[in-house]
Amino acid sequence: MNFSKEVHQIKTDLYTDTRLKSLFYGYLLDEKASKRNPWEELYTEGETALPKLLTDAQQKKLFDIEGGYKHCLQCAFSFSFPRGLCAAFQQYFTDDTGENAFQDWIEKRLPEEPVAKFHGGLLNYRNRCAGYLSKLEEEVDEAAKKYIRGIERVWNDRINGVLRYGFYLGYRCGLSAITMDLSLQEAEDLEKKILLTEFGLKITSTHWTKEALDQTNPYYF
Repeated sequence: MNFSKEVHQIKTDLYTDTRLKSLFYGYLLDEKASKRNPWEELYTEGETALPKLLTDAQQKKLFDIEGGYKHCLQCAFSFSFPRGLCAAFQQYFTDDTGENAFQDWIEKRLPEEPVAKFHGGLLNYRNRCAGYLSKLEEEVDEAAKKYIRGIERVWNDRINGVLRYGFYLGYRCGLSAITMDLSLQEAEDLEKKILLTEFGLKITSTHWTKEALDQTNPYYF
């Protein structure tokens, strides 16, 4: 049996466009539900406004730039998933509290070379897209500039969203294997780390935070 071939096939089956879209649209729905991201509203407004404000050549440039950003999403997924998987096993096999799992496995490691290059150069792709977008902004009139500026912010948020969700998907896959055979004490110890990890990823929050964000709460101040 060729195990390298099987591993390659598993990766191919894992990092599909369908699964990436599922993560991406899950992120968008959660952002919309939480009302945390006004940039998405500006982006949606720009989708209608920009075709009337840009020349055909400028629209082609914008289309290519956003294609580059979409490629960044795939890079983000392939980078984050295995690190989420590793984080779950690290928390199980070590005494590390796991308070900063996402920061340790993603935020600190992403800028490191040759890791970034090996995984498709996410930072390089993102920076190149931002550079092209900046040049496009110089070409357009004032009415279009606010939409062009918002595009970079939106895509940076989206890339970070896929990094978070891809990491969490890998993390949950790791947990699904680990929790098959846990003692009660091991489960309690691991649960504390899971809660800290999910809080760091903004997957969950404390009751205090939820109530504080609810401005209709009579105790909000």
